[in-house]
Amino acid sequence: YNATTPLSAEALRVIQSAAATAWGNPSSSHAYGQQSKSVVETARKQLLASVTTENSIDVELVFTSGGTEANNMAIIGGALQARKDNKGDHIITTKIEHPATVEACKHLENELGFSVTYLPVDSTGIVDVEAFKAALTSKTVLVTVMHANNETGSIQPIRQIADIAHSHNKDILVHTDAAQTLGKLAGVTVQELGVDLLSICGHKFYGPKGAGALAMRKQVKLARILFGGGQENGKRAGTENVILGAGLGAALSEAVRHLTGHVKHMQDLRDLLHTSLTAEFGEENVHLNGHPTKRLPNTLNVSLRYNGKWVNTNKVLQNMKEEVAASSASACHGSGGSPVLAAMNLPEEITSAGALRLTTGRFLTEAQAKAAVAHIIGAVKAAAQ
Repeated sequence: YNATTPLSAEALRVIQSAAATAWGNPSSSHAYGQQSKSVVETARKQLLASVTTENSIDVELVFTSGGTEANNMAIIGGALQARKDNKGDHIITTKIEHPATVEACKHLENELGFSVTYLPVDSTGIVDVEAFKAALTSKTVLVTVMHANNETGSIQPIRQIADIAHSHNKDILVHTDAAQTLGKLAGVTVQELGVDLLSICGHKFYGPKGAGALAMRKQVKLARILFGGGQENGKRAGTENVILGAGLGAALSEAVRHLTGHVKHMQDLRDLLHTSLTAEFGEENVHLNGHPTKRLPNTLNVSLRYNGKWVNTNKVLQNMKEEVAASSASACHGSGGSPVLAAMNLPEEITSAGALRLTTGRFLTEAQAKAAVAHIIGAVKAAAQ
């Protein structure tokens, strides 16, 4: 459920309705175009209502093709505009970011000559705030830190980071990738987090894949990274995806509306998985990778020891691939090891064995969670032989 989520019934209904009726180009002035424009603007209002405080008028929203484009727009667009305005060329991020952020920063660093600081995290996966303070310079123009990590679920102190950055220099842009927290945490708004830019990714909260957005304070200037027409108030070229945009707005509105009940359901099942594994293997043999409390309500990342040895996670996954949908790292990292676990400086025997990422979701049942535990236990014992 951290890699992706199924479409909610409400999002599917809205998508189907838009596909059947809103076929005009939203930039056209005729009735068909205006009908599509109305669908787009309804979705925009839904998204803004979800990621801003009530009656906020200082934030705008730009539709994108997903979280990756939103991150690239914020990071590359923000950095290039700052350089153009002679504000500086230093960026601060962390060692545990999603590839959409890491690769954007590496591009700026390796191809365009920017200086990038990659902050360390502690053993629970939380960014080192003191290291962040020390990293700030007179040339710092952009800070980008994910709100919660997609592997460990550890929640980062974004408000604290934003306040420190803006106290250092009010012109520093603070960006957060909120892909994993929208629909899972309360208070994920531009104002409550204190950020200038916030990335939205639809398929993480039961919306469509290929749909996202960037919420940004209206005073923020970004260099364009796509060139073409003047859509999205000149900030993102290309005809708006009316159909997926409609589903995006509906999905986030629904997720926020039912947040309390969904969070309780996800956390109850997450804790059921954890307590069941510790009951079977012993608390000392189930190592939690992530913060014990400052963590997403649906995310459990553990390393498991059986018969005195930390069990190779890849073997565990292979043994249960037909029964349990789990992973050893972010799906976006591919088949390589986890840079997130490496950044946490865990004992070598744990990092070499790997970790099991288990994530619960809205549609997971208690019976399914209990069945998953049984499969995991069997897979671990088989892998240890």
